[in-house]
Amino acid sequence: MQAIEAVTDRRPAARRAFLELLAVVGFAALTALLSQVSFHVPGIPVPATLQTLAVLASGYYLGARRAAASQLTYLVMGVIGLPVFAASPILPAGVGRLLGPTGGYLLAFPVAAAIAGYLLRRPLARSWWFRLAAFSAAGLVIHLCGLLWFGIVFKALASQLLLVSLLPFLPVDAAKSALLASIARRPSLGK
Repeated sequence: MQAIEAVTDRRPAARRAFLELLAVVGFAALTALLSQVSFHVPGIPVPATLQTLAVLASGYYLGARRAAASQLTYLVMGVIGLPVFAASPILPAGVGRLLGPTGGYLLAFPVAAAIAGYLLRRPLARSWWFRLAAFSAAGLVIHLCGLLWFGIVFKALASQLLLVSLLPFLPVDAAKSALLASIARRPSLGK
């Protein structure tokens, strides 16, 4: 009888672990899918994509740890050669993508997802303005890491970095943050 109870007690935990794993992999797949919606900005080797929607949303829906895990999963998928990064005729594939001009942006995804997940667990997250600020802050982390990496790769000056790799993306990213702040109201998976 005790063996049956032990198996029964583990079943909900195993099911929850499976669902959490499925959610982590699901957000990695969503990030990959949304990376395929990309727009080339003339004169900039970094494409504008919708993948940051999935990165930031993973923070809200999965919490900090699982969101970071989902984005690490996404990066591993790309490093091993799966076609998950934004299509580009000029950017390298696989691990080369992390070493090229977009490397800083991509490597910031797990950190940004974790920041969004952490901030959106605060009681203030009930406020639309706080959610907007949290999504914007996490998105800004992606841009700051991207700027730093872009400057290292291209040895660009700070003024060039702002004009080339930040300012063109700000209006679109502000709209993404506002959209996410508006729809992020349902309970999430947690920590």
